[in-house]
Amino acid sequence: MRSFQKNISSLAFLAIMTCGCGRSSGPLETSQIPHNQRLSQDPEQSGAQLTVKRNMDVETILSDLGLDAWAFEVTGVPWTWEVTISHRPKGKNRRSRIVYQRSYLESSQSFYAKNRSADSSNGAFGSVVLLLPDPVSPEQQFEEDLIITTKLGYDPTSGRGIGRRAVRETIRKPIKEIYPASVGSYTSRSENPRGSRRFAKISEGETVALVDEAHDFEHWDDRLPSDQRETIRIQLNISTLELE
Repeated sequence: MRSFQKNISSLAFLAIMTCGCGRSSGPLETSQIPHNQRLSQDPEQSGAQLTVKRNMDVETILSDLGLDAWAFEVTGVPWTWEVTISHRPKGKNRRSRIVYQRSYLESSQSFYAKNRSADSSNGAFGSVVLLLPDPVSPEQQFEEDLIITTKLGYDPTSGRGIGRRAVRETIRKPIKEIYPASVGSYTSRSENPRGSRRFAKISEGETVALVDEAHDFEHWDDRLPSDQRETIRIQLNISTLELE
């Protein structure tokens, strides 16, 4: 069944990213953003900005297929993303270490530098979809992939829709190459979102967490507090670029 859903996930991503991402849910709320990441939504706020919107249509489609995904539409100034996965072993005072990190910074900078024009610094658009692996189980502990699909576009005509350029890229990484083997011995998983994925606009030079999830793994005979359980943390950050 999981193999079937994995095949469906590939087809779903191909169809969604080829035909478009549908309607987005509108500007996101900032009510749950940590204070140090909360940015003004004043329409008179000066300076170029990036607008980020949750794409509920894409998330609903993938959810109906049994897939856990975050989908975002972005417009405004040039932008890029970074995904980081960290692992913390169980026990007291254990430190996390990064087991996977992927940045789109170099590709983003190169694309925007080639496609922008002198009269347009605010014509970037696109989407990013992060497909999270299913909960690890003893029977199917390493059957899933981490999938990141990006559509990166630029309109050098300041929104007139003439000469738009866009590229798409999908990254697939088997979870067995990311998660440590110890995760597969656990019988249950809890989810503990640490940060908000809700915000409306970010300014040039800013970085904001779109996704920040901590998954705590627990064996049937463990009675450990949450801060001592083995943990996988998944983060997706988006950043605006300041091009020379």
